[in-house]
Amino acid sequence: MAVVTVSPIPRMRYFDANGVILSGGKLFTYAAGTTTKQNTYTDSTGATPNANPIILDAQGYATVFLDQTKSYKFVLAPSTDTDPPTSAIWTVDGITVLLGGALLPQTLADAGSLNTIVLTPGTALAAYVSGLNYYVTGIVATNTGATTVNVSALGTKALQNPDGTALLAGQVVIGGTYLIEYNGTAFVLVGSFSTAAQFDNSGRGSTTAFVQRALGSLSGSTTITTNTTLTAANAGQEIIINGAATATLPVASTCPKGTVISFRGQNASAALATQGTDTTNINGFSTAAASFALPNTGDWAVMMSDGVGAWISAGLNRANNVQVFTTGSAATYTTPYGAKAVKVRAAGGGGGGGGATANAGGSGNSTTFSTLTCSGGSGGGAGAPGGSGGGASGGDVNLTGANGSYGAGVAVGVGLYVNGGGGGNNPFGGAAGASQEGANGLGAQANTGGGGGGGGSGNNTTSGGGGGAGGYAEKTFFNPSATYTYTVGTGGTGGAAGTFAGGNGAAGLIICEASF
Repeated sequence: MAVVTVSPIPRMRYFDANGVILSGGKLFTYAAGTTTKQNTYTDSTGATPNANPIILDAQGYATVFLDQTKSYKFVLAPSTDTDPPTSAIWTVDGITVLLGGALLPQTLADAGSLNTIVLTPGTALAAYVSGLNYYVTGIVATNTGATTVNVSALGTKALQNPDGTALLAGQVVIGGTYLIEYNGTAFVLVGSFSTAAQFDNSGRGSTTAFVQRALGSLSGSTTITTNTTLTAANAGQEIIINGAATATLPVASTCPKGTVISFRGQNASAALATQGTDTTNINGFSTAAASFALPNTGDWAVMMSDGVGAWISAGLNRANNVQVFTTGSAATYTTPYGAKAVKVRAAGGGGGGGGATANAGGSGNSTTFSTLTCSGGSGGGAGAPGGSGGGASGGDVNLTGANGSYGAGVAVGVGLYVNGGGGGNNPFGGAAGASQEGANGLGAQANTGGGGGGGGSGNNTTSGGGGGAGGYAEKTFFNPSATYTYTVGTGGTGGAAGTFAGGNGAAGLIICEASF
């Protein structure tokens, strides 16, 4: 089946103000907005200009072909009028080429700069007139806000949305094509043939690219390897930080509320930062921190502008941050920015093992973290008794450390020896095992809070008891504070040798795991 359209008017017929056929009337044709005569043509070849004015035939007809690169003003006058006319019947300005029976605006390339569109028609426009319209191509720069139009150096006029509001950033994009029309006061953005800015909510039509982006598809991907400051033109993109680099977000107020930029870190030194007084809000924690790290390969963040002065995390996937503390007295733990929770596991210091015959082991010291307390284990006795395990409080889980074991007792008889007692354990393990007869006690594994072993007995002597383990606790701090104070308890020393010395207890431990 043929594709059809309405036929254009092959010949135009004109009438006077009373509706009477304008036999012999005069049609003057000028460049739009001027009194400079501009040619029309007798046929489609454009080879032969019409007379100007065109004299209508007896039936009021005229055949008029226009130059489609130009804009016209038509003035209709009676046959008796002068040149130029003084008694015009009507004047119509801003007439452009007819194509398929429809008026089409003149197409002009932008020759302006950021937020200023400059148009230069082949025939200079003498004045702005209502209804004047243009297709504007090759936009020089994506706008960052309110935008103006200047045609033939007549002065700037605001470019507005159909509802009269100023343009938002990104409504006019570099290289785009737009239809604009003058309404007597300002130019109106009537139509767009380019993809609108992300979250544009004007009445303009949508391209397939805009629809795909609105459904969650990214508008593009940019990889950076050095420190880079982004602009509103990066809205909707994925920024891959592939190097020891910081991506600085656009000023939030230059991006409409809801503007989203996605980031993916590919380097341990990848980070995000803000400009000026802008803040970031990560998982509900607002701060003016200079940067936010994405320290693990594959970490990502989706940042959304509030349109005023903040960038908010709309999504975040960052590997947990684990810090281990093996020493410290009244030291400070700083919660990683944006952490939603911090899980703390802690143990007090283990007690030292008792020496054989004499000298009990020393007690371990307490480990603390905020409201958590894990007491140290008691030292093993000089002679058989094992030390008691330390208690714990303040945690979601509180476990008392295991007691050290008794030494095997007294060696009776010439040449007889017995083993020393083993240290107690907590969930971190690491306790010293029972010492061999006639030997010093073994030390617990470092930073487990395990108890030291007791010394083994000599001939006709008692063996030392094992040290008790430090208490164990764990607690998850939700909506964590910015900092916490902690102390890691030291282990108790082993009892000095009467015949054989006890082993040292292990120092305590704190493990902090922040999740995002």
